[in-house]
Amino acid sequence: MSPSPPGHPVLAELQESAPFNSNEPLMNRRGFLQRGSSGALGLTALSLLPGCGRHYPEATARLKVFSDKEFHVLQSIMETYLPVTQPDELDIREAGAVERFDELMSEAPEKMQDQMKMLILIFEHGTLPLARKFSRFTKLNAAEQSDYLNTLRNNDSSLSKILYTTFLKISCGMYYESELTYELVGYPGPLRTRQGAPQPIGNSTLAHPHPTPEQPGPLRIASKATRDLAEADS
Repeated sequence: MSPSPPGHPVLAELQESAPFNSNEPLMNRRGFLQRGSSGALGLTALSLLPGCGRHYPEATARLKVFSDKEFHVLQSIMETYLPVTQPDELDIREAGAVERFDELMSEAPEKMQDQMKMLILIFEHGTLPLARKFSRFTKLNAAEQSDYLNTLRNNDSSLSKILYTTFLKISCGMYYESELTYELVGYPGPLRTRQGAPQPIGNSTLAHPHPTPEQPGPLRIASKATRDLAEADS
């Protein structure tokens, strides 16, 4: 799997949203939870976070950022956002969506990686304070997981909104980036990959986004002063 470019749209959008757009030092778990909801939520979630990685299956891919536990939680989250409803539908696992997100996050700043890991843990273990469910997310059945998502979506708390929107963006972005989904949604693929696609015209900034004397880019419209001087000479 090829690395995602630094300007990846999903990564860029996440960087513009809470809690990734904060200029403050990385918030600890207690601080983030208290800010996002209440002290009770923070204390409840914190008591559940440590020491349960051994209860999760080993990841099916070689990971760069996430642990086996985080991989498994992410996979369950994405499958709940984009469940298979027809026999011939491409599922999250076949699309390699979690592996693609792990690859993408390997290019993100360490601070962002830490915050993403935190959000995954909160999503997994915040079911009791956020939705009054007594099992962690990956232990809920499909109907309960779907209900949990609906609860997050309809909750007014900032933490619920952060969780819901963050993982919705990730799930859809990573799933539909797979070229295996292109035909299913009638998308012919990026222009640069299409057979017979037209080439950039001249030294277009599309081909050379940083013009140089050797690659000057397209002609520019002359300034008003230059046009006035040309008219005066004529």
